[in-house]
Parts: sequence; structure tokens; C-alpha cells
Amino acid sequence: MTKTTQSNATLAETIKQLDQIVAYFEDENFDLEQGIAKFDEATELIKAVSEQLQGMELKIEEKKKTLETILAE
Repeated sequence: MTKTTQSNATLAETIKQLDQIVAYFEDENFDLEQGIAKFDEATELIKAVSEQLQGMELKIEEKKKTLETILAE
């Protein structure tokens, strides 16, 4: 998965991809080479989720400040 694809994916889509990777590892008969690639993919997905959550947190903080300003008037 490329960075472009990750940045365009929604949070729900990214989490779904992580769930699929977890399911892959839950099968005790997984291929080790493919497992390493899946682990690398999961690492990138986790970074993408973290960035998405940070962006959402900033938006919430901005909206909270706006609301506080409106209520203070």
C-alpha cells in the first residue's frame, strides 16, 4: 500500500485493512515471508491511523474553540 492510498483511505477503511492483517496472523499456518510484508503494511497503516486521528483531534479542538467563542458572546 502506498502513502497516497493510505492518505486517501477513510479511518474506517484503514482499520478494516488492519483487521484483515490481524485475521491473517490469527491463522497459525501463515507464510513467514508474506507475514513480514503484512507486518510492514500494518506498521504503515498504524502510522496512517495515527495521523488521521491527530487531524481529527485538531479539527475537534478548533470547533470547540469556535463554540466557546460563540457561547461567550
